[in-house]
Amino acid sequence: MMRRLTRLLRSLAADNRGAAAMETVLIAPIAIFVLCMAIESGHFLYSEHQVLKGVRDAARYASRLPLSTWNCSAVAAEQNLSTANAAWSGIANVAVYGSVTAGSNARLWSWSAASGAGEVEIKYQCVAQTTGIYSETGVAPLITVIGKPNYPSLLKSMGGFDSDLTLFARQQAVGIGV
Repeated sequence: MMRRLTRLLRSLAADNRGAAAMETVLIAPIAIFVLCMAIESGHFLYSEHQVLKGVRDAARYASRLPLSTWNCSAVAAEQNLSTANAAWSGIANVAVYGSVTAGSNARLWSWSAASGAGEVEIKYQCVAQTTGIYSETGVAPLITVIGKPNYPSLLKSMGGFDSDLTLFARQQAVGIGV
């Protein structure tokens, strides 16, 4: 009986027919995990780029609005542009949708231009400037657009890990009123 068992164990140890299958079973979960993390990392970088691009476009658009939009008659500290201001929704829409009017396709599917969402902030500061187009007023609006949507994780949407990450982008532009 013992000889049979010893022979069986030796024959199993010498047999390598299932080695490739066993290696695949051991490596597959790690390989799938690395692949998912690579895809998620790429999506994160893409999402961050979309927010940065939107905020940059919105700051450019805001800088071209009439100087009267910014109420800069004297040097003043930074203040939020009121969401009641007609220009606020246009600037927020440019950041989120890429156009002045709200569209159906946001740059990120989780990003909202709604005033109560808090994902787009528009601030301005009246800074002293006495040359060029500002020589009459002596002040120039320094506009800051901030985008901070929640990161739309791919793994979360597939029923995986939850993400508490917030994307962040900030861009400044000087109002030129063109």
